[in-house]
Amino acid sequence: PTAMLDPVAAADFYAMLYRLNREQGITVILCEHRCEEALPLSDSMLYMENGSVIGCGPIQTVLQEMLALPDRREFLPVPLRLLY
Repeated sequence: PTAMLDPVAAADFYAMLYRLNREQGITVILCEHRCEEALPLSDSMLYMENGSVIGCGPIQTVLQEMLALPDRREFLPVPLRLLY
């Protein structure tokens, strides 16, 4: 949903989703290819590749599983790849 938005509009969009979730208690399901902004706001993650579920669960668990697989690291946000 943020592919055609400038950085300011994308930040506003994520802030709105965050408020809907935290203040209104609405569950938000987001399909996003750029995870840098979405991951910090998320409770859980489902990662799919070629129609198959690669990881599902709490953010930290899925990211640790992906970091353990060198061929999956390229799909992680750049700051996370630099940490590990």
